[in-house]
Amino acid sequence: MISNDGEWIAWENSSGIILRNGIHGTNQVVSSVRDDVSAAVTQPLISPDGRYTVYESTFNLYCYDRITRQCYMMTTNGSGTTGGTDISFGAQFTADGRACLFTTYATNLCVQPTNAFSSQVLRRDMQTGEIGLVSTAATNLRASAMNPILIQKKML
Repeated sequence: MISNDGEWIAWENSSGIILRNGIHGTNQVVSSVRDDVSAAVTQPLISPDGRYTVYESTFNLYCYDRITRQCYMMTTNGSGTTGGTDISFGAQFTADGRACLFTTYATNLCVQPTNAFSSQVLRRDMQTGEIGLVSTAATNLRASAMNPILIQKKML
């Protein structure tokens, strides 16, 4: 994965998730999984501005913030004390990097009720940490959904 400006590149290897500064030629291991140090880390994704690197590990999504140099679990319950009850995957950033959408089977990540045994698309605000349900039916009822695809609109 590469940031929009080409400065930041992320990939996975046996050491974890590596973040490379393409301008300075430096590498840094940014993955940190506190709940299971032996867990595999995969699927790195860099936000368009290069600030955030999101990756998958076991059931949860983690994020490395390049500005604060902190790594944290993105898929936490409302109080931020525990991870999801089931798997989360398929992260995608909005064009401005403000939000990250992902698919989950977890039922404890947002205030809105979600379907047990059914996938949902959730949105995490990267500034506030708030997680909300995106996948609703036209009647505002819960709807099963998977793999968010963001269509980026460019103003001319």
